[in-house]
Amino acid sequence: MKKQHPLLMGGAVVAIAAIAVIIANALLPERYADVLQYKWIMFTVLTGLLVGCAIKWYWPLRASSLFWKVLAAFWLVHVTVVGYLVHVTTGAVPFGTFEILGALEWAAFALLVYSIFRVGPKPG
Repeated sequence: MKKQHPLLMGGAVVAIAAIAVIIANALLPERYADVLQYKWIMFTVLTGLLVGCAIKWYWPLRASSLFWKVLAAFWLVHVTVVGYLVHVTTGAVPFGTFEILGALEWAAFALLVYSIFRVGPKPG
């Protein structure tokens, strides 16, 4: 099997999510488009960054099926919890909110992976 570059896989995740958000925004009533568009685009971009960085920085673990299960479970929890928070907020979300949540999530993910595999992230 040909090796896939981690950025290519992360880019595919972001592209699929971006297409879903664009379709969802196209189907929304016009009166909600300005507020929801910002929130969901930020959610999609930062989710893509979170997953893309996880894949890139933990690329040595790609052969482990347990790593992919942990990543999928973490992504599912992220989409459910943060997606719900994005959905229930009214108006624009204060700048920096998603960034702070992303940093906390990344720390939680790194601790989880380290506790299971005893491997830390390898950026760069």
